[in-house]
Amino acid sequence: MKKLWVKEDYRGWLRSRCLDENHRRRVSVEKKRQRNRERSGQPAPRTIRRKDILPPIEVAAPADFSLVENPEGTITFLNHVQSAARYHHVRIKLCDLQALGPAAVAVFLSTISQPSFENSTSVSGDAPNNKELHSILEGTGFFDHVHRSGGPVVPSRGAGRMYRLSRNRYVVAETAMELSVFAMKQIWGEERKHGPSYALLMETMGNTFDHASPNAMDKQQWWAAVYHDAINRRACFTFVDHGVGILRSYRFLQRLKHWPGVFTDSGEKLRSLLLGQIPSRTRDRHRGRGLPKAYEAWKAGRIKNLVVIANDAYANAEKQEFRQLSTSFNGTIIYWEV
Repeated sequence: MKKLWVKEDYRGWLRSRCLDENHRRRVSVEKKRQRNRERSGQPAPRTIRRKDILPPIEVAAPADFSLVENPEGTITFLNHVQSAARYHHVRIKLCDLQALGPAAVAVFLSTISQPSFENSTSVSGDAPNNKELHSILEGTGFFDHVHRSGGPVVPSRGAGRMYRLSRNRYVVAETAMELSVFAMKQIWGEERKHGPSYALLMETMGNTFDHASPNAMDKQQWWAAVYHDAINRRACFTFVDHGVGILRSYRFLQRLKHWPGVFTDSGEKLRSLLLGQIPSRTRDRHRGRGLPKAYEAWKAGRIKNLVVIANDAYANAEKQEFRQLSTSFNGTIIYWEV
C-alpha cells in the first residue's frame, strides 16, 4: 500500500480528483446564488455594495451653531454626525439656524471630509433660511469643497478661504502666508502679512505635525481657514486638528509627569498649558510654546477673542473662561480674530 502513495500515476489521480471536487463545489455555490436571485427578484446581499444599502437619516444642527458661544451643542452635533455616518447616509438640516460661526463651519467641513465619510457614506443637506446666515455659509468657502446640487458650481464670493493641509513644511508655510495676506487684503485693501497670525499658524501646524502619531498620519486631517466679517471688520482664523487632541497626546501626558500639582478637571489643564506653567518634557525653553505663544499674543493685543478646544476642555481668553465640557471633541480647535 505504501508503494501506491509514491507512484506517479496514483499521485496524478489524486490531483485530478481534487480539481474535480473543487469545480463541483464552485458550481454548487453558484447555483444556490442564482436560485436565491430568482426567488427574491433582487441581487443577493453580498453582491450589493454597502454604500447602496445604507438607510438615510436626518441630523439637525443646533440653532446656535457656534463653537465660541455654544461649544457643547456644536460638538455634540458633530459627534452625532460621525456616529450616524457609520450605518446611514446623512442629511444635515441647517434651515432653522439662528446663529452661525465661521469656526463651526470649518470644523463641520473638516468632519464630513474625513476618509470614513468618503469611502462609504454620502452627506447632503440644506442651507439656512436666514439670508444673513446663508451669506456667511457662502462666504466661508464651504461650497468650494462640496458638490452643490441643483445649480452651477461657482467659486465662493471671496470672503473666506479653507485649506486641507498636508504634512509638508513648504505647503504649510505657503498656506499660512496666503491666509494671513488674504485677511489683511480684505480688511485694509492691501496685500501684507499679518505677523502674529502667520506665526501662530506656523507654530500650531508645526507642533501638530510633530506630535502626530506616525501610524495614524493617513487617518488624520488638518484644516486651516480664514473668514472676513465685513460687518464687524474682522478676520476670523480657525485651525482644526482631527488627531488625538492635545490633552491626550503622548507628549503632553509625559509633560504632566513633571507637574507637582493635581488638576480638578480638564479646564484647569488647558489653562495651565496656555499660561505656560506645564514644563516641556525636555526642559528646553523653546519647546512646548505653541499655545502659550498664542495666549501671549492675545495678552499683548496682537490677536483677539482667542478660543481653544482640546478634547473635553474649553478655554476662552476674552472671557477668562476655562472649563471642562460635558462632551469631547476628538482633536484640537484653535480660533482667533484680528
